[in-house]
Amino acid sequence: MRRRDPIIFIDAIHFSVRHDNIVSKLAAYVVLGIHEDRYKEVLLLEVGENESNKY
Repeated sequence: MRRRDPIIFIDAIHFSVRHDNIVSKLAAYVVLGIHEDRYKEVLLLEVGENESNKY
């Protein structure tokens, strides 16, 4: 039987947001996991200021 290891994808979508006539850039971070039986699961969905070492 062939062994399947779990897989994790990490990605970010960048977008601009206007609040009180001030435009700022934000990023939505998505962490997606794929189990051994090919079941997909969103592990994390978080909005942050911008892409940095913190995320």
